[in-house]
This record gives sequence, C-alpha cells and structure tokens, in this order.
Amino acid sequence: MHFPTKPLLEKWGVEIDFNLNGLTDEMQPYLNQLLIDHELLLFRNQDLNDEALYYITTSFGEPWHRGRELNNRIGHTQATDGNHPYIEVVSESGTAGTFAIPWHIDVIHTSSQELPNRWLYCVELEGEIEHPGTDWMNTRLSYHNDVDFSYYRRKNAAHQVTYGVPYMPTPITRPCINHHPRDRQETFLCDEQFTVHLEGMNKDDGLSHISNTIEQMTKSPGALYSHTWQVGDIILYDNLCTMHRRNSRVNGLRRLKRMTWDQNWLI
Repeated sequence: MHFPTKPLLEKWGVEIDFNLNGLTDEMQPYLNQLLIDHELLLFRNQDLNDEALYYITTSFGEPWHRGRELNNRIGHTQATDGNHPYIEVVSESGTAGTFAIPWHIDVIHTSSQELPNRWLYCVELEGEIEHPGTDWMNTRLSYHNDVDFSYYRRKNAAHQVTYGVPYMPTPITRPCINHHPRDRQETFLCDEQFTVHLEGMNKDDGLSHISNTIEQMTKSPGALYSHTWQVGDIILYDNLCTMHRRNSRVNGLRRLKRMTWDQNWLI
C-alpha cells in the first residue's frame, strides 16, 4: 500500500496527501508504519466526523476513553459536540487558557508504563489575526549533536500537572533517559511544563538545567518543525521522541480536537 508523501524535514516528519475518509482496514497497518518510520504525520484539508476520527485512531493502537484521563485526574478539556467518549477539544476556554505553553511531553505525568501517543485536528479558527502555531522538536536527533546529556544518565525526574489545579497531587517519577520501544535508541524525557524535580539538584537548579538542555536541543540541525494551523489539518506525533510547545498567546478562537492512544509498536 502506498500513501503519497512528501518530507517536512530531512530526517523526520512527512505530509501525506490522502483523504482519511477513504481509509480502510487493509490500509491501517501501513498508516501505523508511517508514524513509526517518520515520527510525525501531517494531513491537510480533512473533513472528518468523530466516528471517522475514532476509526483512524484504531490504526495505531488502543484509544483512550476520556474517562481514563478523568480517572488519572488530568481531564482538563471540553467534550466535543455530541460528547464523544474518546475525543476531547482543546481550546482557549480550556484549562491551558490563551497563554503560550512551554516545551512539554503529553501525559508524562500519568502512571502509564509507556507514554501514549496523540493527534491534533484543527476544526475552527476565527478572527482576523495571526493565530499561534505549534512547534515540535525531535528529541532523538540531539543525540547526534553537541548536547551534553551526561548528568541525566541513571537519574530520575518527577513530573506533575502544573496548571495550578490539583489534578495529580503525587508526582510521577520516570528515568530522564528513555529507550524507545521500537529500536531501543535513547530519547530525553524531561520537559519544561510538567517536570517539577531533577534528581540530585534542588528544584530551581534542576529546572534551570533542564531548560538549558532543551535550549541546546532546539539548535540541533533539523530537529524543529513549526506548524501554522489551518482548518482541516491533522498532526499525529510520536510522543516518546518529540516534545512540543504553543509558541505564543492565543488571540481569538482556536479549537483542536484530540485523541490519545496506547501505541502498537509491534508491526
């Protein structure tokens, strides 16, 4: 099965020219393999209802029911129109508000053994203003550049929801350096939004050390992809080897639908 693709960057990320309403059961494994191979997929000009979004997600693994996020005490977005049990809406009226959001790894603060993956689907933009985009960074590429990760080896970091609401009073501890389940290559699991403590340092020094490391990582050639949203865009991303940020304050209305799933790495 061949999906028409063109690269977004030299080493990762592709845009796929395909109407996802035409996805079939036979195509699903090939779509999953594209995410494994390229780590970020972009589809443009999509017009999909919630049932189609759910079906597409099953190409990659087991979707998360929204109740699972609520049970993890991290539910902070709105239900979609029709209250679909597997889909959330991220908007300026949600907990994240309208402000810029620093570099973060989704749901790193949950107790799941493996971090799940996610996609975002832009369904509405409003206003005669420049809407903020989203930056993604591939954390694996920094291992081939002059970024010093020596302090993080055999160290843990604590992660916690930091929106100012006590969703998860107990931090989750993870190794700072993760081995990706698909190929055992190393990737970095500390971020600016949810990491609250770095082993061996006091809080302020540890968070400053992480921010300095991430700043170095952003300079790695080809590691950054910046996306300006248009209605109908879908981006799927490997959450274990990328982190992302909202790079400026939201002005006006921006609504993104979102699903979370446990990735099937066994192809």
